[in-house]
Amino acid sequence: MLVAKLVPSPQLLLAAAALCGTAITLGAHASSVRAPVPVITPFPFNTIKTEQEMAFADDGTMVFCSANPDTAVAADDELDIYTSQYNAVTRTFSEAVNMGLGINSAPDPTNPLRNGLDIEPYISPDGNRLYFRSNRLAPTPDACAPSALLAPLGPTCVPNFHTGGLDTTLLFLSVKGADGTWSTPEPLPAPINTGSGEHCVMELRDGETLCFSSLRPGGFGGMDVWCAPVLEHGKAYGTPVNVGPGVNTAGMEFHFAQHPTNGHVSFTRIDATGETDIWNAQPDGEGGWLPATRLAINTPGAMDACPAWAPGGKTLFWFSMRADLSIPGAEPLTMDIFSADVTP
Repeated sequence: MLVAKLVPSPQLLLAAAALCGTAITLGAHASSVRAPVPVITPFPFNTIKTEQEMAFADDGTMVFCSANPDTAVAADDELDIYTSQYNAVTRTFSEAVNMGLGINSAPDPTNPLRNGLDIEPYISPDGNRLYFRSNRLAPTPDACAPSALLAPLGPTCVPNFHTGGLDTTLLFLSVKGADGTWSTPEPLPAPINTGSGEHCVMELRDGETLCFSSLRPGGFGGMDVWCAPVLEHGKAYGTPVNVGPGVNTAGMEFHFAQHPTNGHVSFTRIDATGETDIWNAQPDGEGGWLPATRLAINTPGAMDACPAWAPGGKTLFWFSMRADLSIPGAEPLTMDIFSADVTP
């Protein structure tokens, strides 16, 4: 099964936990009116299948996910995580390599809810921690009752907008060892994973704050961004705090990406009309965020989502449904990765 086989309607998107030339100036008082769209460049690893969600470490190590069946870890695999090395000077990538079994999971023929879905990779700025979301521990369909949505520590059982079925995932962390190998991924403990549709996990630049999106109670109405202090990476976290109305609304907000130098955060917002765009918020100087503004990279109806800043903070990557920039032969509604220069 492939991603993006269904049109992501506003109803499905608002129910889902499955969601990530011309310079743009991100000013404190910038208007949300759409500015002229900058030059947008397709990602060199786009295929006729779906490519989505990526992240960069400061040394240029890049991770992204792809539904390319030719390089998947197993047949009928949903999505795998890949890595490449990015050169910010030449704007080139080394060959993309599947990160292999261990980081990626193969479909379980005895459980249709474990279909090899490994998505939303985020690599820490120092390159030592890899976070992602996976359904490798999904319960069997008969055990995934609607009440599991709020079951502490349980995999989420919420609508999956890719398939119209259930999404049964947890957030995972793998740590790079001194020899360069990645540890066996482990689910993040409560209060991060709570069975409330957690996804799109990342670290702020301080390395002491973990942010993620969740449907947990106490938000502004939909999927919200929350942040928690890191007490011990992968082991213990403080109480998550909603990041507030500068970012969160009654719609859906997810996939924080902090600029490497100025502290801004870019993120995805699905508004009440179902429009999916990338927004930007600046720190308010008091631990919160000023009201967010929409970026000019967005195209109405294109579903622009899941931003990632390249090293140096001059280029923003994201994924989108842009038929005009898809490679020849791409399947309908395929998502691809794109980039554009953005002046912070």
